[in-house]
Amino acid sequence: MVKSLLRASAVVFLALSGVFAKGDVRYLPVTVDISNYMLNQPNLFVKVDSEEVVFNAQEGHAIERVVNGDEVIRTFDLSQEAPKTVVKHIDDNYVIVSINVEPSLNLAYKHNGDRFVEMDITEFYETVFFKGLENVVVDLDAFSTSGYFSSSDFGPGKMYEFEIPSRRISKLVAGNTVLVSGVDELLLGVVVHVNGDRKVATVWYVFKPDGRIKEIFFQLINRTWTRVDTKTAAEALHFINPNFSVGYKPIYDGFSVACVSFTLIAIAFAVLY
Repeated sequence: MVKSLLRASAVVFLALSGVFAKGDVRYLPVTVDISNYMLNQPNLFVKVDSEEVVFNAQEGHAIERVVNGDEVIRTFDLSQEAPKTVVKHIDDNYVIVSINVEPSLNLAYKHNGDRFVEMDITEFYETVFFKGLENVVVDLDAFSTSGYFSSSDFGPGKMYEFEIPSRRISKLVAGNTVLVSGVDELLLGVVVHVNGDRKVATVWYVFKPDGRIKEIFFQLINRTWTRVDTKTAAEALHFINPNFSVGYKPIYDGFSVACVSFTLIAIAFAVLY
């Protein structure tokens, strides 16, 4: 069954289930055996459905090893990384295991022959979340009239979220201006917050060169969608909805669309649920 784009957008939300260990935080180690989900595994919450099995480490624990019976798929140093979630994706054509290492980073492994091998993260998203979906170009100038966005209240303002089960965003534009080309970016989601003339768009995507999830913002300034930093976006979002914190800190990588060369210097660590 083709997974909807809403499911893909859950990749973005999914990071909320993972916590990256920093500083003096210490976690007790847990081993996830993806071959054993019918029996209780110590210190894990396991959720099973027809398409996936989700393993979540209980509070105070982190996933040190991911195994398939006797095969070790991945081992982590919990002093450096503290994965909290592992998902086994099941389909007639594949078995794939994804690991939430930290909010901006997922690792994926596919079953190949008699063992699991690491796969390119872009291939993972394409295979599990986007296969069979129609590509669409989203125009921020027409977000409220395109039929691609659902609307809901956002305090005194409105929130418009890209929400079409059979389609995916291939490119983000504003009229004739390309905002995110989709060449180096695998777009995951777009949300626009509005209150009067104040409009802010939040965009999430996987940056293909480093495999990490990025979160960027555009604000409508003088009728032009302009890339802004997190601080400026948070102030505008607070104006739209006073309950939104002006001190907002993203859980994903902040990133400038125009600064590809800078990002290549800092290749590092993405999420699933």
